[in-house]
Amino acid sequence: MVLVVGFSWNWRHGGSLGLILATVLFGAAMLSAESPRVPAYQRLHLEGKQPVEAGSLLLGELNCTSCHQVSDAWRKRLPVKTAPVLDEVGSRVRPQFVKALLEDPQAAKPGTTMPDLLSNLPAKERQVAIEQLTHFLASTGTIHDTPAPANLVVQGERLYHEIGCTACHDPLREGSEPLPTSVSLPAMSTKYSITALAQFLKDPLVIRPSGRMPHLNLNDNEAHQLSSYLLRDLQLPPNTRFAYFEGNWQDLPDFSTLEAREKGEGHGFDLSVARRRDQFGMRFDGTIVIPKDGTYRFHLGSDDGSRLEIDGETVVLVGGIHPLQFKSADRELKQGEHTVRVEYFEQGGEEVLRVELEGNGLKRQPLEGLLKMPRREPLPGETPFELDLELAARGEQLFSRLGCASCHQLKRDGKPLVSQRVAPGLSDSNLSAGCLAGQTGDAPDYHLSPRQGADLQAALKQLRAGEPEELSAAEQITATMTRLNCYACHERDGVGGVEIARNAFFVTNQKEMGDEARIPPLLTGVGSKLKPEWMEHVFNNGAND
Repeated sequence: MVLVVGFSWNWRHGGSLGLILATVLFGAAMLSAESPRVPAYQRLHLEGKQPVEAGSLLLGELNCTSCHQVSDAWRKRLPVKTAPVLDEVGSRVRPQFVKALLEDPQAAKPGTTMPDLLSNLPAKERQVAIEQLTHFLASTGTIHDTPAPANLVVQGERLYHEIGCTACHDPLREGSEPLPTSVSLPAMSTKYSITALAQFLKDPLVIRPSGRMPHLNLNDNEAHQLSSYLLRDLQLPPNTRFAYFEGNWQDLPDFSTLEAREKGEGHGFDLSVARRRDQFGMRFDGTIVIPKDGTYRFHLGSDDGSRLEIDGETVVLVGGIHPLQFKSADRELKQGEHTVRVEYFEQGGEEVLRVELEGNGLKRQPLEGLLKMPRREPLPGETPFELDLELAARGEQLFSRLGCASCHQLKRDGKPLVSQRVAPGLSDSNLSAGCLAGQTGDAPDYHLSPRQGADLQAALKQLRAGEPEELSAAEQITATMTRLNCYACHERDGVGGVEIARNAFFVTNQKEMGDEARIPPLLTGVGSKLKPEWMEHVFNNGAND
């Protein structure tokens, strides 16, 4: 039996792979502080009792066959966890994080399965390559930042610890210890914006089609709650000026006739700056930067009333007292800066204000992501980024030449970039060079541990010996459950199940049923209990029923 890929939620590239002598494999000089973390490998194979199965798991997890050719039979046996799709990655991932990941993958994201592609270059050439690749990837989109509302952070903390995130990721509550079988998370606010992370959480299979990060059937509110919690430490420069008022109104007042209780600067249309939760009003002023001429649709939603003005003219009005209500309107705008004013009042009940826009190439998104205000000085630790299109053009060529396109899909003008890197077949791996040789030669450096290197060597020796034997049905089930990390939640035939350290985070609203309602069901013999049609339904649609 060959176990294939384990669960992970990381970026990575493939690269040249070869075999080296055992003395080099175990050399202390080749070790980094952290090696690729594959949860199924960490849980099932650290003792080294099944080196071929463990190495086969890593061959798939590290995406080796994206660069190295194998026979059809071995490709079927070693399905890879494909790298994230990088189309429009500039709208999802901050360029500062991209640069940090290229400079030192393990420092930017400890345990990542992405190798260091540039470790063999001299320092000056390496830095130039990193700059070019960073500008190229940043040229595919623009990050639109919004703050994390305090109420969503609280709701997101509960969701994170109750809907299954802690089955694969570390619990984040005070006193919780990091677990070696967890999929590590980077410092999330250094990588994502609230909107970008929410879009990913809503449908992760668009970006990570291999399904290791499962679709959690989240609605829009839940996705924003989770992203707000994960980015709760995000600090943003101010891009609006606000004025705060108090009063008992039945509709929007004329704020120009009233004296503000407080004035200040903030980010976006943040109602949390209000001193109380009922009978207050807010006025926000800022400048929106429109990327190009065209028609844009503005959406204004509020509980209670609100008004949106562009360049001094009312575009959308949602008057009166009511629960959350949206209205929309189109507006022709020229490229460049336009003044924005948003007014809001709250009489009682919930306090909600949302301002969004879409059109002319922009997906529907919060308006505050396009707002700007002159900044007096950068935030502590902030490194501003200015896109250089000349560097981006060179980075595009480098992306193909280095072999990034072997693993990642990235389309330009509707066509995927093609890798120019040619790697030997796995069965023809050089015994003295390649990825297993650490920083030797021009191969990517995965920072493999000695145990991982030895297991990969064992699997490659079996691959060189000939075609694999066909797996039995039971072995196929085991391989698939390992690859998708089903064992993180389910036990089958004495393997897997909820780890003790994660047990307390599996909860239920039917406590009288005990663990049967709390712990994911035992899968031993499940085929004698459930109809195939029902299982197929659950696999394809989730367990919302």
